[in-house]
Amino acid sequence: MSEPAPTLADLQYALDQSAIVATTDVAGTIAFANEKFCEISGYSRGELVGQNHRILNSGHHSVEFFREMYRTIAAGSVWRGEIRNRAKGGSFYWVDTTIVPFLDAAGKPYRYMAIRYDITERKTVEALLREQSSLTRLGQMAAVVAHEVRNPLAGIRGALQIVEGRLAAGEPAR
Repeated sequence: MSEPAPTLADLQYALDQSAIVATTDVAGTIAFANEKFCEISGYSRGELVGQNHRILNSGHHSVEFFREMYRTIAAGSVWRGEIRNRAKGGSFYWVDTTIVPFLDAAGKPYRYMAIRYDITERKTVEALLREQSSLTRLGQMAAVVAHEVRNPLAGIRGALQIVEGRLAAGEPAR
């Protein structure tokens, strides 16, 4: 016997447990924010609903980045990308975002749903790895420079030892 298909309530519960979800109208005004959205942003549902997502703008992304995102969803296409947001308390967090436009009979968007996942920890680790890599390259470069500086000095030291060996013990030049 087959299991019944999950209900809409089941699907919403599962989504709410794993993802940050919001819906907006075509102007970008937030109409719904789930609990995960409130948790990560630090805003209450009442503070988010009726606002635009600009409330979260961290200043990290260019105007062109958001222009392209809006162009994509306004054309009825799904947009995917990573966004750095600012929480109410001023801290930053990263989200892997998918924005799905809901289209009317004429193919025009009438609502958008953003489904996001917190990737802050991953972005932090990536930044640390890039920094470590840069430090490793810097260390390698310093070793090469030190070797190049020591190389001529070793030659000079060898020549001085030869000259010193040829001079008598009491000579002032020694």
